[in-house]
Amino acid sequence: MTIRIINTCNQFCLHCMQQSGPNEKDIMSLETFQNTLEFINSTSTKLINISGGEPTLHPELLDFLKLAIKYNKEIVLLTNGSYLLNNPKLRHEIFILMLKHKNLSMQVTSVKNIYSNFTHQKNFEKELKPLLIYKKVKDRIVYVNTLENGIVPVGRALNNLTKLTEQIRTTSEAPRCFNLYNALRHFKGNLIETISYVKQNSSTSLCIPLVIENGDMLFGEYGNTCNVIWNVNNTNKNPILKIEDLNGPCGACYVSKKQEGNVNIHLACYPNKHNKITDSYLYKIEFTTETIVPSSIKYGEYVETESRLRIKS
Repeated sequence: MTIRIINTCNQFCLHCMQQSGPNEKDIMSLETFQNTLEFINSTSTKLINISGGEPTLHPELLDFLKLAIKYNKEIVLLTNGSYLLNNPKLRHEIFILMLKHKNLSMQVTSVKNIYSNFTHQKNFEKELKPLLIYKKVKDRIVYVNTLENGIVPVGRALNNLTKLTEQIRTTSEAPRCFNLYNALRHFKGNLIETISYVKQNSSTSLCIPLVIENGDMLFGEYGNTCNVIWNVNNTNKNPILKIEDLNGPCGACYVSKKQEGNVNIHLACYPNKHNKITDSYLYKIEFTTETIVPSSIKYGEYVETESRLRIKS
């Protein structure tokens, strides 16, 4: 799962699905962070991504990391690296934690022509290579300089389609949250069982549930594009969701005409009460005014698509 601890960022990238930037002010409290960790710990999730925005801008980041590493999970700090590069004190403190705790690692992502302040891996290594502590932790630092899986046209990417045309990801599958929605129906709204089962048994790609600054949990990783299904600050520690109250997928992550059939099935199963299919990149670029949901599919019907989860009876 991913925890977005801050939406402030020192960059303003073209593709940002979280729509983060210097003017965003949302920030997670230590209490909400701990509640998030407790919820994640109740599932079988083994990986926790700590992200933003730019998480290194959070004033309590070190406290957050110290708390997170106490759990028997793999903790990955997702950063663009530029703030750390210019702040040796914070960088050193994080490296010390990485040195002491093998379950803490870092991913530094910066992509040329996409990130507003591109910083090549060579720049990091030139600055850090002379440091003894860097030599001891560098094996747990992953540098990402390309977006191999492409860009999903949500968030700020929707406003920069012409600049990102070559990077837009196309697929014929249903949205990756489809597995989660289907499993939730199977487990009669039990959120913990749903997340645990999908993590252990799904053979296809799936969206990573995201918890944002105020504790809201989204079934997808696309920031404000996805629908809220829970809040980790809720006193009920065994959430059972009412299927009829779920808002379903927003449809914004459909990106290809190849997905038309799965668009119909997905929307028929989980009619959306907030966003509209007309907000999606697919609809704006390729759909006409034809009926989106075929009458042959019943509301709430369980359907398997090319992106499916096989649930054992």
